[in-house]
Amino acid sequence: MEPRDNNLVLVADAGDGNHGLAVCNGRALLEGKLRAAALEGARTAHAPYSGCPSGFAVADEEGRVYGGGYAESAAYNPSLGPVQAALIAYVAGSGRRSDRGEDGGYDKIVGAALVEAEDAVVSHEETARMLMAAVAPRCRLVVYRCRPG
Repeated sequence: MEPRDNNLVLVADAGDGNHGLAVCNGRALLEGKLRAAALEGARTAHAPYSGCPSGFAVADEEGRVYGGGYAESAAYNPSLGPVQAALIAYVAGSGRRSDRGEDGGYDKIVGAALVEAEDAVVSHEETARMLMAAVAPRCRLVVYRCRPG
């Protein structure tokens, strides 16, 4: 795919009541890194058919952040959602292995962020919440809305 810049900016309120300031179950404050990685995923997402670019990022308990963006295919069914893209980055980027050689697993994910258009026809929020609750129940997910800048 060609490099993309969807020219997106965040809408001011994260919609979670505290503007996304507390993440990671009291560990490190990773909100800024998560938000930036998810926004980068949305900015570089390939969504020419739906027009709904989105990005997702996860952080592990060691403070590492992994992100990805929505990648649509002309056939639609093989499209790759932003949550799946970020989890692939997590696995591929050694997120499932700790520095001690132990299998980290998805339970090491403690924070996540989703960035999607404020008027998105295709939303990934429900899928993100269900998947993260199933594989990383300690994870706190914050959803941010964006619009063209």
